[in-house]
Amino acid sequence: MRARKSKHRFLTLDELSPTVHLAACFKWKRERNRYRIPSHHILLIESGKLEAKIPGGSFDAKAGDLICFRPADWNEYGARNEAVVYEAHLEFASPPKHRLTPSLDEFGPLPLHVPMGDAFDEMRRVFEVFCIEITQPGALHRLRLRSAVHEMLAILVSVLKHEDRGVKHLDPWQRARLRLDSELRGECNIGQLAREMSLSRRYFSRV
Repeated sequence: MRARKSKHRFLTLDELSPTVHLAACFKWKRERNRYRIPSHHILLIESGKLEAKIPGGSFDAKAGDLICFRPADWNEYGARNEAVVYEAHLEFASPPKHRLTPSLDEFGPLPLHVPMGDAFDEMRRVFEVFCIEITQPGALHRLRLRSAVHEMLAILVSVLKHEDRGVKHLDPWQRARLRLDSELRGECNIGQLAREMSLSRRYFSRV
């Protein structure tokens, strides 16, 4: 009697330690590609249409869409005509968790197919970082690749939430309030704070 397989587990966001193994931009010409890759295979379609198949089914994807193939015995895709596609092969964690798919908290596991909509240009910039940094040795470029993977996931979550994707920054007054709160027990140089905001000390104090 065979033992029952354990329930599939997903990576939590705290477990992420991504590694990008390959990144490229290529033109795909009316061919089908059936393959097995032990890592995740992420495709961003810039133009054209793709027909994709996985062990669980099939779907079509068009320009502006992101496809997230998970590690499997086989995956397959092909172009109906000509397509321009960005791709990245990556693992989201080190062995023995390298084949696990991340869970995006309340949104569940990394989705297979996501239309990027207005976020397409932002996602394409992430893939451009993949393509540039993957060829460079050293800690700086490895860290930039890891950062780009986290940015890719952040963009995906913002698309799933249908929210503004811009990174929020403090306005000057919020920044000043933080400084004041942190220095309540010590001496606070109001003149210095005012100069940092390009304001007169009198106006700063009044506001």
